[in-house]
Amino acid sequence: MSIASSMGDEQATSQSPYTSNALSESELTSDAGEESEYQEDTEPEAKRTRIDEGEALLQVEHNGLTYFTGDHVIMEDPENSGGTQGTECPSVAQIHKLTRRDSNALEATVLWYVHPQLTPHPAFMEFYPNTLLRTFRQTTVPVQRIQRKCFVLSPADAMVGHPREWQEGDRLFVCESRYVDKGGFIQKIKMARGFWPESMSQERIEMVTRPVPWPGGPRQMEKVQMPVVADKDDANTPHTR
Repeated sequence: MSIASSMGDEQATSQSPYTSNALSESELTSDAGEESEYQEDTEPEAKRTRIDEGEALLQVEHNGLTYFTGDHVIMEDPENSGGTQGTECPSVAQIHKLTRRDSNALEATVLWYVHPQLTPHPAFMEFYPNTLLRTFRQTTVPVQRIQRKCFVLSPADAMVGHPREWQEGDRLFVCESRYVDKGGFIQKIKMARGFWPESMSQERIEMVTRPVPWPGGPRQMEKVQMPVVADKDDANTPHTR
């Protein structure tokens, strides 16, 4: 048994009712509470229109599984937010918010990951074979687009073991860096706590991160060079920080 080695750039330019512009992680908290519940039309006698802010949820049921805020999932991604269209790499995202609209529609606000082999980078850079790069890209999509759960750990934790909820056949990725679209660079993630939504309990964080030891003891993972999508001298090639 081995850790899954296959993994998942541009943000989609077309907008749909379920997409939003990319946000920084400091902006991921909704400012809906600062808005008025009603918008008044400029016409004097026009009726006020109620804004459907929805009901925030901590979990939802979908296809017989329970999904929580903070879970990592493999998604249908028609807008190509994860940059995987035309490849065999899965589109991976983290659920940051779950909402039930007045229409009873369930939506997930997700933060996207990209795969280093699909992201321009200098040829000398090395990554673990199952690496994902975290981004600041955030969109809101129907819960129905969630295909299944996956798991993302730090490389150190993934060498020690697997999350308690992980089962044989589940995809397990590692992440230690983010790709920043603005400026086009790859940087190490320093604050582990910021990796998880504020609404996520410490108990839940430990459930998906605290590793259960691998049978036979820790496993070794070696970094390798990934295929370079763009020439290293390309203007869009990121640098490291």
